[in-house]
Amino acid sequence: MSDLTPIASVGIVVFAEDSVLLVRHEAGAEHLINTYGLPSGRLEEGETYVSAAKRELAEETGLITAEEDLMELPEKYTAEIPRKDGTTRLFFWIVFLCKAFSGELTVSNETSPEWVKMSDIKKHQLLPNIENAISQALRFRKEI
Repeated sequence: MSDLTPIASVGIVVFAEDSVLLVRHEAGAEHLINTYGLPSGRLEEGETYVSAAKRELAEETGLITAEEDLMELPEKYTAEIPRKDGTTRLFFWIVFLCKAFSGELTVSNETSPEWVKMSDIKKHQLLPNIENAISQALRFRKEI
């Protein structure tokens, strides 16, 4: 069974030297376990996309950023994502490039953040559009 009513969500691309920050989905997540994605999540009621991105980054990784350090990327994504309960959900995804952050990575029952070398991305089981979002962010990273 699937619900294909789009869910508004955000993703955040964070780079450090030759690595990108990915999160591995753990037992507490609704995604399939051991799949990788960007720090991401749904908008909460009354929340803007940029404030949701700031909150999700902190919740899923422990990293802190300011809204002015998040740059919205121009391309928007949709993806049907399978869940571990056997359903599929449709997500509308706005992605931000994080230009500055502080803090240390923190593991939760839902996600384990990991710095992954750009050359190793294809070795991971990625959710849809992750590579596309990272490629877009790389192009904009060169401009800032």
